[in-house]
Amino acid sequence: MKTPTHILIGWGCAAAFGWDGALRRACVIGAVVPDVPVIALWSVIAAKVTWQNGGYVQSQVQAGMDALYFSHPLVIGLHNLLHSPLSLLGLAALALLAFCRSPVCRRLCLAFLGGAMTHALVDIASHVTDGPLLFWPLNESLRLAGPVSHWDPAFGGHWVTAVELSLAAGFGLYAVALRWRRSAAMAG
Repeated sequence: MKTPTHILIGWGCAAAFGWDGALRRACVIGAVVPDVPVIALWSVIAAKVTWQNGGYVQSQVQAGMDALYFSHPLVIGLHNLLHSPLSLLGLAALALLAFCRSPVCRRLCLAFLGGAMTHALVDIASHVTDGPLLFWPLNESLRLAGPVSHWDPAFGGHWVTAVELSLAAGFGLYAVALRWRRSAAMAG
């Protein structure tokens, strides 16, 4: 899924668990942060291609992304640290057993990692050929082929994007209505 959709999913999961305030923010941040390495990499490659060619050339950007995404160890590691379900479970164990002594720290870490896990699970389902590595760092090849792709038109990318935009618009309207209702209740 696209990063804005992960924000909405993280917010919805936090709401489903009854998390407000810092826990909700931790969950939403956890749902977004896994995309940061790929966004940064894509930005650098797109800028380089645009600079070299005097304009954006999608095929060259895609070739550059594929070359690094599928074969560069640092890129694979940075991407899958917060995308691989096995890695996320390991990070949760580390947070609980080694790093977080206080209950507040534990809850925040688990909310963050819960958001990252929603991100990973949604990406597993919405990536056909380029989904997360399921057992990274122990295995660097096993990917589950999701039923649809959020970007590839050959695997429903156009209609998935339409669904994402529709859900975002609906969620936005709901959030505005909820804010308006709260404001009216506080004023009345």
